[in-house]
Amino acid sequence: MKATKELFFKNGPIYTKIIDEPPTKYSHESKVKNSIIADGCVIEGSIENSIISRGVKVHSGAEIKDSIILQNCEIRENSKLFNVIMDKDVILDKDKQLIGDEEFPLVIEKRALF
Repeated sequence: MKATKELFFKNGPIYTKIIDEPPTKYSHESKVKNSIIADGCVIEGSIENSIISRGVKVHSGAEIKDSIILQNCEIRENSKLFNVIMDKDVILDKDKQLIGDEEFPLVIEKRALF
């Protein structure tokens, strides 16, 4: 206990910004494999080998593979993402497809609309 106090409180308490969200909601049709998904998401499509930040919505029929999706993005119906890094607040409209290379992923800037 003493070591913990020295580590965390030696120079005063550490304050962080806590953003608690409800647990992620998975629909019956969702499929998730080998992925990390943060709180506050709604997953209705399929995700594989990807990292999904909080507040992301993946609609039914959408497919995400080998990608990183940051906060508050929305992937609408039947869209496909492969090897994509998507910054915050991006909306990918339904029936769209974004494909990057395994060695050179496609990077989408903040607040983009597709």
